Amino acid sequence: MARNESSGFLTREKLLGVSNHPRFPTILVLVLIILFADLAFINYKLLIELQKPQPQKVSVQESLDGEKTSSVSATAAAQQDSCGQNCQNQINTAVSNALSSQKTTTTTFSASSQAQEYFIPFGTGSLASTSWANVPGMQTSIDGGAYGRIQAAVFEVSINVPTGNEYVQVQLVNTTANHPVWNSIIIFPGGTNSGLLVSSPITLDPGVNTYQVQMQTQLNFPATIELARVHITSN
Repeated sequence: MARNESSGFLTREKLLGVSNHPRFPTILVLVLIILFADLAFINYKLLIELQKPQPQKVSVQESLDGEKTSSVSATAAAQQDSCGQNCQNQINTAVSNALSSQKTTTTTFSASSQAQEYFIPFGTGSLASTSWANVPGMQTSIDGGAYGRIQAAVFEVSINVPTGNEYVQVQLVNTTANHPVWNSIIIFPGGTNSGLLVSSPITLDPGVNTYQVQMQTQLNFPATIELARVHITSN
């Protein structure tokens, strides 16, 4: 009796309509059902795609390559058969001649482009003169056309002045044509030994000409030319 009476009382929970057993709302349940259905559908589509057979691209490509190789080989064989032994010999001869001609041309070009140097000496001599005078024994003949295509020519001398207190001038003279060699004058301004002095570029006359070394000294003291030469560069 006490149990039935207690159940007949109105409790606070009954008055407020609150249940001791909570339930999921209906809308939430529907959303979850839809999500699970979509996921199942997507998995089904993926499974179908994976089960489809893949095209054999590699095999097709290999087959095409094999056909191309066979075609090229057949073409080469046909071309080789169409050119007999005589034809092959003529081709080999033509190639050999072309290579030999090219090699010869290259060698000739290298040899012709190599520069050549020539030194034409005049010896040594001494002189004391305040005006231009021939230095005894210092002359030689030069053929201006015997050195190929002359690129440059200069007059070179080395002078010794024992007193060391005068300047000296030296030049070349073409006695055959009876004129000085232009730009050949060299001036030693003073001192004892000049070292090697070089003139400006000179021009040699064509043909065979005799060239003479001339010198003049400032104070009429003797000076010695220890070396005199024409330096020619040609190719």
